[in-house]
Amino acid sequence: MQEIRPWIGKPPIVDPPGIPGYQLMRAEQLNLLRASILGLLLVPVWWIVFALVVPLLNGTEGVSGTISIVNFMLALIFAAGIVVLHELLHGVAILASGNRPSFGAGPGFFYTTCHEPLTRNAYIGVVVLPVIVINSGAIIIAGIWPGTMGWMLFLSILNTMGAGGDIWMLIRLLRVPKSAMLVDLASGYAVYHPDQATAASPVDS
Repeated sequence: MQEIRPWIGKPPIVDPPGIPGYQLMRAEQLNLLRASILGLLLVPVWWIVFALVVPLLNGTEGVSGTISIVNFMLALIFAAGIVVLHELLHGVAILASGNRPSFGAGPGFFYTTCHEPLTRNAYIGVVVLPVIVINSGAIIIAGIWPGTMGWMLFLSILNTMGAGGDIWMLIRLLRVPKSAMLVDLASGYAVYHPDQATAASPVDS
């Protein structure tokens, strides 16, 4: 845990904790290499979506842009901003679930985590909110202001590349029953199912 540095709040949970009334079923570990590869594979898919949808909104024929030193410096600033916005949106989703987020950095990545159990649907919301908001926002902005198309494509591609782990988790979470609870871990997440013995026990009158 020395490599993971919390900026706001506490560092991620390492080992799956116990949850009253629930039984630990499994822990899923996020493979950063596979997540990065998935993010790269999603880029051409997103490029096609962007190139098809935006011209329908603003009537342009394609995406254009210029390369210069100024634009390169702006790109670095915007890239850092996208990383911050991406993690903040994870935090917004955690707050919407009634819990408190923590933020920090690890070797080669930034993270947002939560120390309280979340329902499956709430956890899915935390996972997908940055992709939905940033990429949809990029399309809307480019559709309204055609001059921003190049920048919006660039920023949404960066967000897509960084969302490989989120998409991997979404695919896995869709297989989790709605009755399950999840706990975010430093290496992934843990899945808990309701304890059948607890559920079957009689209620005291």
